[in-house]
Amino acid sequence: MITNPYSNLLAAYPHLCYKLGTIPAHEIAYASPQSWIIQETSLPQASWNLHIIALWNTAARLHLHKHNPTWLQNLAHDIPEANWHLNNIVSHPICNVRHAETTLKS
Repeated sequence: MITNPYSNLLAAYPHLCYKLGTIPAHEIAYASPQSWIIQETSLPQASWNLHIIALWNTAARLHLHKHNPTWLQNLAHDIPEANWHLNNIVSHPICNVRHAETTLKS
């Protein structure tokens, strides 16, 4: 299992962190630099997947969904090489329980 600060956040705070999608390593492409300082250096192919993660609080999540309910579908359209988790985040069962507790206390 690979661990890094982001995967640690996902595990520790599932009510605040969401893995929205993943770009497989074979789909990651680098844009060519417009100029080189000394000589051109080719970049290696990515050897790991790139996870697309959102970190937010309850108010931000609810505000985003209220003002742009199709934001995730729009993002998925703009990054077609990713494998998206297009489940509606507002109806996420783990998040709703914790977010409901947070919003009821407010």
